Amino acid sequence: MKTIRYSMLAAVILEIALVVILLSAFGRLSFGQPFTFKVRHDHWRGGCTGRLTIDDQGIEYRTEDGGHSRNWSYPDLKRIDIQSGKSLELLTYEDRKLIPGAERKFEFELLEGEITEAVYRLLLDKSPRPLLARLPYGSTAPVFSLGAKHRHRVGGCEGELQFERERVIYRTDKPGDTRIWLYADISSVGLLDRYSLRLTTLLETYTFDLKLPITSEQYNFLWAKVYHLEDPYPASARASRLASKHV
Repeated sequence: MKTIRYSMLAAVILEIALVVILLSAFGRLSFGQPFTFKVRHDHWRGGCTGRLTIDDQGIEYRTEDGGHSRNWSYPDLKRIDIQSGKSLELLTYEDRKLIPGAERKFEFELLEGEITEAVYRLLLDKSPRPLLARLPYGSTAPVFSLGAKHRHRVGGCEGELQFERERVIYRTDKPGDTRIWLYADISSVGLLDRYSLRLTTLLETYTFDLKLPITSEQYNFLWAKVYHLEDPYPASARASRLASKHV
């Protein structure tokens, strides 16, 4: 009996030792599918290459360049910005030493592979803050669409606003200007007039010139989604609500 107990105890100790070895080797245990990319990280002077791993525990960058490896849990990242299928920017809470009030960014260029919809879905699920996505991942049939121009500080770009059941997508051919917004991440919406729509999130504000006027039914749908309402106003008040914005 003692021999059996000692054997069981030895097996438990061996399992614990294996876990410790794995944690030492990889820095974390992941229970979902990890995504690993060969990337380049630019510095103020020069840069380095390494491996960027994205999993359900966080994001890790490993490099042979001393002092530049990092390991972030998702709450440690202030903003995750999918700039393209080949580019990812992470804004941290780490202060920049030479620029008071600024926080440190880490930009990674993928040398192999790309940021697929599966990666986007993982980041969307794990990030406690709104995700900035500049690619129209996984679009579905919209409830309605509106041609629009996004106003920039100088000029703008043309595209289409697509209002789906769970999110809004702005599609445009201008690199970096496409957006996906979950309704839950939109803090406010507003009409300057029937042809001007504003969407505000925690990260940014987009103002659009609409090519066709938004209807009262369309705006009521958007309003209800953003403010979590079943029916924002009685049917008799819907038309007057939109019209009141032009008084």
